[in-house]
Amino acid sequence: MAAALSHAAEASGLAAGSELSFSALAEGIRSIHTGMAKVGGVMGDFATSQALLETRMGELRGVATDVGKGSAEVAALSAAVTQRVGQVADLSQANAEAIAEMAVGGQQINEAIAGLAALSSENSAAATDLETAVRRFKTIDTSTLKAADGRPLIEWIQREKLVPPAPAKPDSYPESDERRWYRYEYAGWGVAKLPQPESLADGPSGKKVACILSGDHPYMSGYRRGMEKLARAFGVSTVFYSSAFDPNLEIRRVEEAVAARPDLLVIMPASAAGGTRSCEIAYKAGIPLLFSNLLPESSCFRYCLAWTGPDDWAQTRALARRFAERCGNEGGYALIQHVPGSSAFFARSYGISTELSKVAPRMRLLEMAHTGFDRAQTAKLVRTWLERHGSSLKGIYSADDQTLVGARDVLEAMGRNDVVLSAAGASTVGLDLIGKGLVDSITYQSAEGDGALALKAAVDWFSGLELDPMIYMPYSIITKENVREYLPAQW
Repeated sequence: MAAALSHAAEASGLAAGSELSFSALAEGIRSIHTGMAKVGGVMGDFATSQALLETRMGELRGVATDVGKGSAEVAALSAAVTQRVGQVADLSQANAEAIAEMAVGGQQINEAIAGLAALSSENSAAATDLETAVRRFKTIDTSTLKAADGRPLIEWIQREKLVPPAPAKPDSYPESDERRWYRYEYAGWGVAKLPQPESLADGPSGKKVACILSGDHPYMSGYRRGMEKLARAFGVSTVFYSSAFDPNLEIRRVEEAVAARPDLLVIMPASAAGGTRSCEIAYKAGIPLLFSNLLPESSCFRYCLAWTGPDDWAQTRALARRFAERCGNEGGYALIQHVPGSSAFFARSYGISTELSKVAPRMRLLEMAHTGFDRAQTAKLVRTWLERHGSSLKGIYSADDQTLVGARDVLEAMGRNDVVLSAAGASTVGLDLIGKGLVDSITYQSAEGDGALALKAAVDWFSGLELDPMIYMPYSIITKENVREYLPAQW
């Protein structure tokens, strides 16, 4: 009897211990179930172990109940108790095995949860980085920005420019042959660049851009205004200098700008036959460099990230074809030139003359000279031409539409309203003369868009984007029929 009681007590203890074990185990199951919801398929193998354990729990609870009832009939059921004790021992062993299986499954779950937590942390960090990048780059829709004439502030030609092979000896051709001017028209194309500063790719906000303007001219005011408009939109500060079309002064201005350590330098070259020294100063200082508007000599392109501006040769050639048609494809013509030595000087002198030699070979170049953009000096020169050539002078092309006022003064005074006038321009003066029918045609070149395009290239570089080496603005020809589309004038 005593042995039976001892067995009963042992059984009761085992049952109680098992109950506590399973209570703790049930709590573990609930915890693990939460992990299962997070990691999905990890619990596939664990499901079998869980089912087995639940079966064992049911059996053990039954054993505990039987033992409880049997305590009142200990004497009669001692043999049965002994049998139950054996069963409990077996179940305890099974419980231990089940717990071991649970431990393995739990370890797998813990590992999966740890992996998920790590991924979550990485995703959170990536999301933070992305949010920071978006704020840093301050992406804006530049299509909403407008120039003073209501046209888009940012426009560029995205089709590829056709560049013919370079002639072997350009200087061997006459001035009327476009091959002679190849190195001016296609400056920058095919030039191998030196290693360039690497962008931090941290966006434009807070950056400082210095710009060397080539001279003091109303167009430069529009150019500066356009650059400042875009700079404000992207949180960029700007500072401007002027070289007054003097290559030596340009060098001094570059030295001043570089000493102030801007994040990027924009140079509007003073000369098409120089600029190397300016490039070297910026390059040695590690200041990223862009050229804009005018073209430097080809060797300068080794030092710069890119060039932006008008395709002066292409738009001058387009105007030349209109000019030839209006002159009847024959007769003499004269050219009022841009500042000698500048890239506009070559494009607006030899771009028109070489194009006319192709499309209107019966037209002859009679005169060409620079009048300093001065109205009185232009009037004096045009009078001389008219007196010298008389009715042979059929047309006058000017590299700047503001000089046309002086030309119109003389033509009206001498009763020569038959002379066709064309120009590069789109200033208030030129558009007004077009609207009155006093000038036949001028080229459209957005001054604000010119400055904004240079700043846009800087913004893209600050953001880590790759720049095309040559980025051209679009152009068009303005006549009396479409002049309203370009009003009010930008400058």
